[in-house]
Amino acid sequence: MPDTIREQVIQAFVTKISAARCLKLDGDSDLPAKSVWDNREEVSITKYGTNESTLPLPVEYLAKVDKATYPNHSVQANAMLGELIQAATSGDNKLGGLCRSITYLESEFIYPEDGANEIEVYAVFNIVYQFAIGDPFTVA
Repeated sequence: MPDTIREQVIQAFVTKISAARCLKLDGDSDLPAKSVWDNREEVSITKYGTNESTLPLPVEYLAKVDKATYPNHSVQANAMLGELIQAATSGDNKLGGLCRSITYLESEFIYPEDGANEIEVYAVFNIVYQFAIGDPFTVA
């Protein structure tokens, strides 16, 4: 059975930002590392009779604290976020025709606690794509 358009979109996005998929990252991971988590989506029917899905894809980005390059955690977190936004939204913003758009939605920084040596950026990107009603295998 072929992959659904949703699956193809997720695979293409994961490749675009050089991430793993549904991989819980921690201090034992080979850092820096990114992981994409797909959970839910919202679907509506367009006036042209196709399903339009908005798929929020959360990205976890974990790296070692780099005090030599960045004067503080906030500067490093903002640099990491900028890298994520650029990777996700620049270049082919339609994933080779699989989607209509990729937009940055929100983010959160998780600063290291005492004794920890990792900093995390959590960002969400909305991907809008369409498929034929009753046929999630065909781009509309």
